[in-house]
Amino acid sequence: MNKIYYFILFCFTALCFTACNDDDPEFSGIEGKDHFISDFALTVDGITYQATIAGDMITVEIPYNVSLEGATVEYALCEGASINPNPSNIQDWENEWKFVVTSKMQESKVYSYTYRYTDIEQSGSVVLATQAEVDNFAQTGINKIDGNLTIGTVDGEEITNLEGLANLKQISNTLILNPSYKGADLSGLDNLERIGSFKLGSTTSTSKNTTLKTVNFPSLLDIIGDFVINCSTVEKISIPKVGTIGEDMYVASDALLDLDANAVEYVGSSLIVRGSVIQKESAATEAIVFSALKQIGNELAIQYFPQLQGIYLPALERITGTASFSDMSSIGSIAMTELYSVGGLTIKNCKEISTIELPGLTSCGEFSVDANKVNKFNISALRDALGDMTLSNLLIEELDLSQTNFNGNTLTLQCNQLNKIVGPETFNGSLLLLPKNCRLTEFTLEGISNIQGAFKCENYFYVKSFIMPFVNVAGDVTIALNTGSVDTGVEIEFPTLQEIGGTLTLEKNANANKIEFPSLKRVLGSCSIKTQSLKNDIEFSNLESIGVDGTEIDVAFSLDGTNISCPKLKTIHGNFNVITSASMFGMTADNLSYSTIESIYGDLSITCPYSDFGPNGIESIDFSGLKTAKSISISGQEDVNDFSSFKYLFENNVFTKESQWTVGKCGYNPTYQDMKEGRYKPAE
Repeated sequence: MNKIYYFILFCFTALCFTACNDDDPEFSGIEGKDHFISDFALTVDGITYQATIAGDMITVEIPYNVSLEGATVEYALCEGASINPNPSNIQDWENEWKFVVTSKMQESKVYSYTYRYTDIEQSGSVVLATQAEVDNFAQTGINKIDGNLTIGTVDGEEITNLEGLANLKQISNTLILNPSYKGADLSGLDNLERIGSFKLGSTTSTSKNTTLKTVNFPSLLDIIGDFVINCSTVEKISIPKVGTIGEDMYVASDALLDLDANAVEYVGSSLIVRGSVIQKESAATEAIVFSALKQIGNELAIQYFPQLQGIYLPALERITGTASFSDMSSIGSIAMTELYSVGGLTIKNCKEISTIELPGLTSCGEFSVDANKVNKFNISALRDALGDMTLSNLLIEELDLSQTNFNGNTLTLQCNQLNKIVGPETFNGSLLLLPKNCRLTEFTLEGISNIQGAFKCENYFYVKSFIMPFVNVAGDVTIALNTGSVDTGVEIEFPTLQEIGGTLTLEKNANANKIEFPSLKRVLGSCSIKTQSLKNDIEFSNLESIGVDGTEIDVAFSLDGTNISCPKLKTIHGNFNVITSASMFGMTADNLSYSTIESIYGDLSITCPYSDFGPNGIESIDFSGLKTAKSISISGQEDVNDFSSFKYLFENNVFTKESQWTVGKCGYNPTYQDMKEGRYKPAE
């Protein structure tokens, strides 16, 4: 009984694991229920192309240049299964089909048939040096080169057409066009879809090709590396479908008329477009348009186009490197309305430009514009200046930078019609106001209380009132409003300035009616102050100290005209040099009174380099509060006879050496010994 039972169990198990075909991985395990295609192939011109069967998909791969017309089929089904329609009755295998496979048990499965083309690939680089080699290339059927393709040689046999390359769709590396190609365009490469790079010349050397007028790739979709055209004869460049250029796009031609790259959205490195191969305005292009371009991975430069009217970059958002626009004598405007970030910007030698529109720009590196017709300048969104900014010769009248952080950089303004500047409360950088040929009569600077760098202002010859709102300037302060002879009687005031962290320099401010620093208490650096051609004294009514402990600074007061008043000055951490002029040169000061100075931590020098021209008008010197100095040297003060204001230094043995006291060419010239013995003025 047990033997019969095990025999029946064995037969049932064998039935479950019996396949309809030894090679078929799928089986039902029950006879009559299988409905699978186990094999499928098409044969064309004696060559069989085996299909891939994956699930319910049947795919036949054939070379791109093979036609399935007249193809015959071979297939295999599971035992007992049927198929509809019958593949043997089908003639047109270039259409897609659906097949229903039915088992004996009437269970069905639907298969979908399709085909796809495969490349005929050349592994390794190809050099086509002659016309015959180009023509014969067509017979290979190759449509993909896994390497470089070099067409022509430097000075070999001429190649005049590229029709033999019509099958090419892909070049994995570089397409190089040498000077022996003498065609006018690139017809024959119309089907090329992808290349690694294209090079006609290089970024540093010009191609010697003399016939090529049009570089056209109508089907090209992507350029993995560089796209370089450096050739003096190219008039038209057309890559209308290219979306991405992985590295540089470099175009330079003396003859360029039209550039079509309107599908390019991204350039991985630099985008350089030049209307010359020798850095001279040449090409007659009237417009440069990159309508889809959004990002440039490095530099943007457009240069040397004498007839260019406009540059249109309406979608450009970011330039990682610098942008440069130069040597375009006719261009009227530059607008990049979507640009929010650029590594730097330069505009120069564009003599007709009147409009610069950058309304979305929030971050910029070094920024330089030199253009004498610009009357519309929009950088209203700028938040971060990540480099120095220089604006020269613009015709703008107002500039609002109240939202801009200069991050320690320098703003230089050389605009002779700019009469109002609005800045942030804390200007984190240096501000230099240096107009050229300025005839403004009014000038206003608003909003800035603290400058964390330097402040310099020059050449405002005609301004009548110059009032600065600063409380603190961390760097140097330099004022030289009038180096000429214009008499406007300007009033220069720093009413709230309390501290200067660097040097204070007052150069020539001719015919100024008033120069006042009523709140200034400390100058931490050196001082150089001139009173030449002033109408009144310079007033430092609350100045207490110049320099800081541990430093050796120089203070130079040049009394070329009026005096310098410092009624509360106590300490000078360095040398103090007073230079007087002569009466015949217009000096009106008649005394040197610094009675509040207690400490000069360097040398005190009072000189007149013009003593040979007669008395200078100084009748008295008062340093009666002075308690310490390294040495004192006085010369050329012919009307000074009383040196008693220095007696403390001798009576209290502050001066103990003859070398510490020198007097000459004065009305009275006491020696060191005279001063030690109290002969501070001549005996009566």
